[in-house]
Amino acid sequence: SSKLFIHTTRENLNLNRIDFLEEHSHATEQILYTDKIFSLKNIDTLILVDDEITTAKTCINMIKELQKNYKAKKYVIASILNWIDEKREEEIKAIAKSLNCKIEKHDNYVLLDSREFLQKVNGPLAVNQSGSTLRFLIAIALLTDKEVKFTGKESLFKRPLDYYIDLASTYKYLFNLSNDGLVVKGLLNQDFIEVQSNISSQYVSAILMALSSLDKDITIKLSSQVVSKSYIDMTIDILRQFGKQIVFDNFLIKIKKGKLIIKDYVVEQDMSNMAYIDCFNYLGSNIKLNHNIDNSIQGDKKYVQFFKQIVNGYCSIDLKDNIDLALILLVLASRYHGVCLTSTNRLSIKESDRANCLKRQFNKLGMDFDIFSDHIICKKQKIAKPIEVIDGCDDHRIVMAMTVLLSLSSGMISGFEAVNKSYPNYLDDLKRVGAKIEIVER
Repeated sequence: SSKLFIHTTRENLNLNRIDFLEEHSHATEQILYTDKIFSLKNIDTLILVDDEITTAKTCINMIKELQKNYKAKKYVIASILNWIDEKREEEIKAIAKSLNCKIEKHDNYVLLDSREFLQKVNGPLAVNQSGSTLRFLIAIALLTDKEVKFTGKESLFKRPLDYYIDLASTYKYLFNLSNDGLVVKGLLNQDFIEVQSNISSQYVSAILMALSSLDKDITIKLSSQVVSKSYIDMTIDILRQFGKQIVFDNFLIKIKKGKLIIKDYVVEQDMSNMAYIDCFNYLGSNIKLNHNIDNSIQGDKKYVQFFKQIVNGYCSIDLKDNIDLALILLVLASRYHGVCLTSTNRLSIKESDRANCLKRQFNKLGMDFDIFSDHIICKKQKIAKPIEVIDGCDDHRIVMAMTVLLSLSSGMISGFEAVNKSYPNYLDDLKRVGAKIEIVER
């Protein structure tokens, strides 16, 4: 049977396409390039995959456009979270009947294919600005011994990929990195491999996930310093749940011979995102959070401990394993007793130069903090209403941090859509808990 994986985009290319609306989004105009779909014959089912479905308006808009040119018999809407009520289900059935097709919904899971989809990719994989996606998919691509091209924002390919560059040099892989994207080709099947673990735990997680798909004994040796170890622990825990026997001892990870099993898996809430919502509670809100911190193995659940330290008085917090909490800790500390954050040098290699970008936005509110080589000092300070537009710096964490501050002063923030990278419903959730937010076209 024929299978094809395509994702929607906002990038303009000189290809056949359909345009449809994602009405609730900050960027409503969406594109689906159709050449590959229309080249397939006798395909009766198209599966639309999304993280969360509220009304299915976006999916219906896409289906309507597809049905004008491509008469599929059945569409499947698959989502992790589904909020469609019975009334809306009846409306969707009526729409399907008018379009002469069948529309099914599958909630609380996403249909996933194996790495075989990379073997069938004929065009570039657009990863936008997601360093995590790029690092994970590079490792998967290197299982195929096929040339795979990644495209995305120019800034993404300026972020560190040193480990993969060294890996390519050691094993003679193709690794062609430019401002236009990245092309890789090689075969990752070593019994023993060293992984850099002092810059990003994502390298370790990527190699772990990729090599765990191989049915043989493998040893991974980590470099002398390990940052964000909890993410490595989470990766191993998930792989164990999928049938792999893995031993992590000191700086050695040993993967035992054995095949991965198929099973259902419930994804935890993201504790680093949760911190940004919970911070409102420390600034006067009363938001009830539905989370299970006690049973989580996420390292960023320590935000609760860090928040309490900041509320109780000036303190020092080491972020070696929790770098994604840096910005929200600075926001909270500026309202309480201040803080000294250490192990912060990695902030400069995120989606933006996070410390300096946040500092510039703080300045617009009459605030400031001091940045040193590997630590940041922030004092308690007053906040003023900004006379300039706050810049989201194309960074989801900057947007989320400054949104918390602007809830105290009011103001305008540009580039809010960057938050879609990790928390696409952030705006809706803020409105749900009472925030007054207006989208302004400029």
